[in-house]
Amino acid sequence: MVLGASNVTAYNGIDASEVKILWRMALALRFNNPKAKDVIYATGTRVSEDVVAAILEGALRLLPVLNSPNETAIRQRMMRVKQEEALDAERSFVEHVRTQFPLVKDESEQKKAIQSAIEQGQVDVVRATPDILFATPERLCGVECCWIEYKNMFGFRKNPFVHSKHLKQY
Repeated sequence: MVLGASNVTAYNGIDASEVKILWRMALALRFNNPKAKDVIYATGTRVSEDVVAAILEGALRLLPVLNSPNETAIRQRMMRVKQEEALDAERSFVEHVRTQFPLVKDESEQKKAIQSAIEQGQVDVVRATPDILFATPERLCGVECCWIEYKNMFGFRKNPFVHSKHLKQY
């Protein structure tokens, strides 16, 4: 989908039955250090590798935590890599949106504006800083948006799922 395009088609997601098949396979393979391509090969799915990787990541979070010094170092290194990848993906997304909507403010620009307002003595300053703040409400996929919060990963080790109440934030 291209933001700002006039011929945008709705994205209706992936069928739940397909996700269940992928999830079950990811769970079955999780002890063998699988890659997304392994799940794709085993299921024959046509779902994109990025989506399968996200499902697999949720399944891998269900593995017991190994607390040896070596395992801890590996886990920390993997987390640093994921954080860097998430930041790169967020920056790329913000820049793509900026090509379609040049007047948006990113998070750092908003923080500077907040700091400036506080220094000037303003009392009622909104301190929330979404990843993208539009100057005026914009229509994206038929929905009027004032801001966008980009998420590259969802869930936590104890709860690797996205709840429906968190799925949409308009």
